[in-house]
Amino acid sequence: INLDPVDENGAAITGDPANAKVQVSFNEIACVVTAVNSSSITCTTGERVGEIKPPSTSVWVSGRGRSLINGTAFQTTFRYIDKWSDIYSWQASEPPVDGDSVIVPEGQAILLDQNSPRLFFVLVSGYLEFDRRDLAFDATYLWISGGHFVVGTEESPFLHKATITLHGDRWNTVELPFIGAKMIAVTNTGGLHGGCHSETLRHSGQGSVPCQVDAVGKLDLRLVATVEAGATSVRVEDPVDWEIGSRVLITPTSRGDDEELRFVASLSEGGAVVHLDRALDNQHLGEWYHHASLAGRDPIDLRAAIALLDRTIKVQGDDSTERPGNSFMFGAHMAVFFGGEMRVENVEYFRTGQSANFGRYSSHWHNLSPGRTVDVADKAYLRNNSYHHTFQRAVVVHGTDYTVVRDNVAFRTKGHSFFTEAGDEHY
Repeated sequence: INLDPVDENGAAITGDPANAKVQVSFNEIACVVTAVNSSSITCTTGERVGEIKPPSTSVWVSGRGRSLINGTAFQTTFRYIDKWSDIYSWQASEPPVDGDSVIVPEGQAILLDQNSPRLFFVLVSGYLEFDRRDLAFDATYLWISGGHFVVGTEESPFLHKATITLHGDRWNTVELPFIGAKMIAVTNTGGLHGGCHSETLRHSGQGSVPCQVDAVGKLDLRLVATVEAGATSVRVEDPVDWEIGSRVLITPTSRGDDEELRFVASLSEGGAVVHLDRALDNQHLGEWYHHASLAGRDPIDLRAAIALLDRTIKVQGDDSTERPGNSFMFGAHMAVFFGGEMRVENVEYFRTGQSANFGRYSSHWHNLSPGRTVDVADKAYLRNNSYHHTFQRAVVVHGTDYTVVRDNVAFRTKGHSFFTEAGDEHY
């Protein structure tokens, strides 16, 4: 593609005169062109004045016409960012306080650069992204409706601490139709019967795949050598770089034994040996079972697994879920409906799922198929997440095809941890 403008005779216009023959705008605001060559255009964005406009990109080159977007609109969007901490980001210059509701309209991009108050209802039809710092976000309802909720990306993982806490109780928190309460819900803007499909919930934490971030390496592996009761270290199949003080789970390999939780005290031999904060109570196997009866077949893997439970991003229900009362076992739930897109990776789910509340699972794709796979195929996934101390399951795929659920860890989850609900889901 040649971006040089041409005159009425078809001759290329170069140098400073070319700048006037090229027009660029973002969100209907002119971007002043300062340089043009055959492969690139450089321009300076203008100040946003007046009302917020939906995201748009326009490029016109004299003699060549207007550009077509190659790829998705999400990849070619320029955003004017409003910081949460800036009073001028808010109507009447009044930032939200505890109990308030927040709407991020289409076209607006908010950067969460400080802890949120305890909000009531948050509706995201625009763009809400976490700044690269330790942050906490608290709400009763979080509904991403035709918008984007971003905590890191595959290309640029979130390396700080983010804690998203959902509040509410079983009797006094009103359930919204279809999507429920104490939830993170992702939908399009058209509801049950149609609408766009540009919505996304995207979390991507430290060590995201396929970026192969070296910060944590693999998050669940097998032992390669048996350890006896009293051992304070284990040897793993691949080197890790887990953070000191992180919590790990070692699974049992003998009938009657329990899993064991420990903290990482140190690493040695380049991460091949994990040293624990205290001795193990039981033996944990690190071997395969070979027998003559298995001739011609693969041996049986008897090795204990060791998995990292802690993640840099945590989604959780409030602490009242652990105490008898209206909130007991009424945790947070995350679900995708009506054309939403969900890409969640390296996130810790804690106190999630709502016991005895049908359809309110820790994470859930709900009836995105048959006949509609544009929101799922080659894009939707739950990968390398940890689910622990949940009140209803870990992952549920209901009436949705081509989802990717891979390398997740579930510990102390009530009900079937990984569940296809209708039985007709396929990949």
